[in-house]
Amino acid sequence: TVTTHGPGVMGIIASQGVKAPLGIAPGARIFMVRVLDDNILAEQSDILSALDWLIVNVEGLRVVNMSIAGGPYVAPCEQGHAFNEGIALLAAAFREKGGLFVAASGNEGNPGALGSPACVSSVISVGAVNSLDQIEPYSDADATLDLLAPGHAIRTCSSFGRVENLTGTSATAPHVAGAIALMLSANPDLSPDLIEMRLKR
Repeated sequence: TVTTHGPGVMGIIASQGVKAPLGIAPGARIFMVRVLDDNILAEQSDILSALDWLIVNVEGLRVVNMSIAGGPYVAPCEQGHAFNEGIALLAAAFREKGGLFVAASGNEGNPGALGSPACVSSVISVGAVNSLDQIEPYSDADATLDLLAPGHAIRTCSSFGRVENLTGTSATAPHVAGAIALMLSANPDLSPDLIEMRLKR
């Protein structure tokens, strides 16, 4: 089995429109790091190591998309769980460098909790709406949820040059990551706090 999760997420952000529709920010430069296996599962230690490596080593990195979700947890969730505490520390360090973490809220349909890392308060959490702007029933979406974005049957890239329809909050986070890339392209001096404020207007 070969997962199409990564290519689909990447396509939503930066597809050039050759086969799949144009991405949100087709001019964005993408640096992909794989943390999921073929069953779309990841070790928490691999996620933390990947994020730490990205922050330290990738020059000019300003936004990290995380179309992953564990839990769910009652937010804010950075206390009492080692992984979430690690995400909070890394998110704070990244914000100091001018960057933002964006994460899928999760697909458990929980109205009172979010998946991790979206449940961490310094991470921008993104739930799902359909084409009628209605919250999708699968989308985790508590009172701390930051944003909503399209998440139903999003036409995007797939493996081996194919096209797929991606449904879930994994499709929502890259919409926001792409929007942030566009904002930074127009004004690279925008701070993380200002970006977040403008997205929430």
